[in-house]
Amino acid sequence: MPLFQMPGSWFINAVGWTLVDCLWQSLLIWTLLQILLRATRGADPRLRYGISSAALAGIAVWFAVGLVRQCLLQSSLAAADAVHAGMIPAALPAAYQVHLPAAEPGLSLASRWLHILQSSFPALSLGYFTGVLICAIRLSSAGIRAGRLRGKGVSLPPGTMLRCLEVLKNRFGINRNVSLKLSLLIDVPLVTGWLKPVILVPVAAMTRLSPEQLEAILIHEMAHIRRQDYLVNLLQCITETLLCFNPLVWSISSTIRKERENCCDDMVVAEVNPLFYAHALVALEEQRTQAVSLVLAATQGRPQLFQRIKRMMEMKRSNLRGSQMLPTMMILAVAVASVAWLNPGHEPKGPMT
Repeated sequence: MPLFQMPGSWFINAVGWTLVDCLWQSLLIWTLLQILLRATRGADPRLRYGISSAALAGIAVWFAVGLVRQCLLQSSLAAADAVHAGMIPAALPAAYQVHLPAAEPGLSLASRWLHILQSSFPALSLGYFTGVLICAIRLSSAGIRAGRLRGKGVSLPPGTMLRCLEVLKNRFGINRNVSLKLSLLIDVPLVTGWLKPVILVPVAAMTRLSPEQLEAILIHEMAHIRRQDYLVNLLQCITETLLCFNPLVWSISSTIRKERENCCDDMVVAEVNPLFYAHALVALEEQRTQAVSLVLAATQGRPQLFQRIKRMMEMKRSNLRGSQMLPTMMILAVAVASVAWLNPGHEPKGPMT
């Protein structure tokens, strides 16, 4: 029995075409994003963070819609083929019929390449699901480690830090319960949890950082909580898992994380001396050894840290005005929607012999 007439092969075809489509769709969105990022260079990082997040969400939604559409399309073809024993069903639309291949000797060059591409779908599907499984295991392990950090090796901080936390909660208008704990298991401050966020500060930071620097670090973590960054980061990690095969997704995701930290840095330097904060970040980076992907740490690696400090020290703000932010977001949304309408989808592929 030919491969693409085997039971369940319609799903392999659906996954294969969805993976192929996702690559060129992502390229279009990524290219548009690069144009917008270049146009907003030096602008408010909240704007750049917003359009980068919208681009990633657009790829994810387009992938999901494409997969559903292809599943419906390929399953209908498989059902029709089973009923008509390989004959072209007259009841199907003409668009369904033109792409049913002829006998092997008479295949055109395009049909031969199409046959080769479809022949690779089983391997592509196997590789995709294997990659998703590996990334899902890594994400689950990170979640378990993050959960353990909340209750293992922790102690209460001094009363001065708890009072500082309450002051910051009032300043940022945060009504949720936010816990602050010292931890022996981490080397950089971080925040974990969404509904009940917990700020963890390494015990070593109590001796390495001055009170002003500790306050700056707490402001940074409170900024993450106020912006709901933990939830967004979780959704981002899930998207990376489901689209692990796509390098452009990882590129956009890296931009989102960079701009997220810039957003929080801006909230810090609006409250404290940037020099205090920069010294605190450098001191923390010197003792950092590892990070957990599901937590939001104060430092994310030395190359990015250098850029963050350089940006804070220069502070040459050429941000877009608020009236310019909405039109820019609308440009991205309209462009993504336009590209989606321009893609009518692949015509259904019949069984190949």
